[in-house]
Amino acid sequence: MSLDQALRERSNSKCELCGNTEHLIVYTLDKKNPVDAATSTMICTECEQEMGKIGSSDENYWRFLSDSIWSGHPPVQALCYRLLVKSSEHIWAADLLEQLYLEVDVLKLAQLENSSEVSSDLRPAVKDANGMALVDG
Repeated sequence: MSLDQALRERSNSKCELCGNTEHLIVYTLDKKNPVDAATSTMICTECEQEMGKIGSSDENYWRFLSDSIWSGHPPVQALCYRLLVKSSEHIWAADLLEQLYLEVDVLKLAQLENSSEVSSDLRPAVKDANGMALVDG
C-alpha cells in the first residue's frame, strides 16, 4: 500500500486538519528522513496555502485546530502544535496551548527544524502572572 493510500485510509479521505474532502495532498513533517505515515499527514491544499500566510491571514481560519489537536495520530498532533505556536499571539491559540499535553516523541516531531515555514523555536513564551516573559538564567 502506498503512503497516499495509507494516509487516505487513516484520514477517511479527509484533511486531517480541517476535514475538507477535496484537493488532498501528503504533508511530511520530517523532510530529512524517509517519508512514512508516522511523520506525514493528509491535508488539503487550502490548509497548505494558509500555512504560508499565518500571521497575515484570517486568524479564525485555524480555529478548527481546537478539534484536530486531539487526534489520536502523532503527526497530526505535531502539525497542529506547530500551527498553534505560530498562531499563539491570538488568545484562542494561546489558551489551547496551555491546555495541551503532548507525549515527548510527538513534541520532538513537532520541533524538528526542517521546514522553512516553521520557526526554529517552537516553544511558546512562558510568562509570569504579570505577563512578563520568563527566560533561563
